[in-house]
Amino acid sequence: MNDPRACNCALNNGGRLSPDNHRPGRMRWHSPKRGTGAHMAFMNCSSGIR
Repeated sequence: MNDPRACNCALNNGGRLSPDNHRPGRMRWHSPKRGTGAHMAFMNCSSGIR
């Protein structure tokens, strides 16, 4: 994971991990669905706004 802060923010705000089909043995993180309160919390977290 190239951006540990964004990954951590995603997982703490409704995001998820999934296997990366293009790189066996690696995982990808996904942010919460756009337009939701969880996505806004993720954006605030990853940009450093508290």
